[in-house]
Formats: sequence, structure tokens, C-alpha cells
Amino acid sequence: MNALLNAHIGGRLVAIIAGAIAITARTNGSLHAFAGTWFFGSMLVLGVTASILARFKTPPEFGIGRSRASESLGHHHHSYNGNWKSGGYYRPAQL
Repeated sequence: MNALLNAHIGGRLVAIIAGAIAITARTNGSLHAFAGTWFFGSMLVLGVTASILARFKTPPEFGIGRSRASESLGHHHHSYNGNWKSGGYYRPAQL
């Protein structure tokens, strides 16, 4: 598991560096093509490792924006109260 996580973190580092080089290099130059290839490969590594690592996350997160980072930024999650007779309403979830 640690090797997979290390590959994911390494892929992220390569993607950031190669992406920055690909963006700043001349479009038709060999450096742009070389960095773009490394960026593409590292994004493949990120996608594969993330899809495997997501299965082992505890607790699993579902939906968009359900991360601790969004909570620390002041984004509040809401839940349905289940009262179908009154039309129901959304209220802040108990975190």
C-alpha cells in the first residue's frame, strides 16, 4: 500500500514539474514534446493509483466537495430532514 501511495505522490510531483515545463516551453519544440509526454504519463499514473487507493480510503467519500479541505474553507454540508409531508427542507448536517 505504501508503494502505491509513494507512486501516486511521485506522479503528482512529476506532473507538476512536467506540466509547468510543457506550458512554458515553445509549442513546437522538442522540450515541449518531451515534457508533455512525461506529463501525460504521470497523469496516467495518478489516475490508476487514485482509483486503486480510493477503495481503501476510510471513511469513503461520496459526492463532490466532501473533503476536509472544503470543510476548513467554510463550506457547509447539508442533509435532507426526510419530512416529505411538509415538503422537506435542507439543514446543515451534523459534522
